[in-house]
Amino acid sequence: MVLFDKSQGTLDALRVSPLSTEIYLASKVLTLTGFALVESTVVAVVAGAWGHVALVPLFGGAAVLAVGLTLVGLGQVAAHDSVTSFLMPGAVGVSLVSQLPAFWVLGVGPALLWWLIPTQGPLRIMLSGALPLSGTEAGGAAASCVVLVGGGWLYARWSFARHIRLSKTAGRRSR
Repeated sequence: MVLFDKSQGTLDALRVSPLSTEIYLASKVLTLTGFALVESTVVAVVAGAWGHVALVPLFGGAAVLAVGLTLVGLGQVAAHDSVTSFLMPGAVGVSLVSQLPAFWVLGVGPALLWWLIPTQGPLRIMLSGALPLSGTEAGGAAASCVVLVGGGWLYARWSFARHIRLSKTAGRRSR
């Protein structure tokens, strides 16, 4: 969506509007998180999770994961002008790393190792709908979610300020 906005000149027009970088990012995050939750609902229905899994943790974790990964993706795409230049170096790498905590579910490697990747928290929250978390795990999951979303927000804001700069308050373009 950002690449389309760039190619159509929408972002150039937004530079002279009162729209801030934060509002632009928030609109993209809300839209894409909504799509992710619809997709998660379809998967939960097809998998027959209704009645077998607590849905609040399932969708709460999915929402946090969607927000965090959307912010990281927005931060990455800001520096690129084409889909191929965006997908190959950044999106593929982030996708691979963000999926590594799934190995915890399979019992691969020490559990502590997977906590180093911020997507472990949302994964644990999603799984807590079926497998209860201890207090320590719940605290670690919450902290991991804060790191994912907070770090993603800071990265997306910084990247837009550096590469796109929608508003005067967004920062100066580096040269």
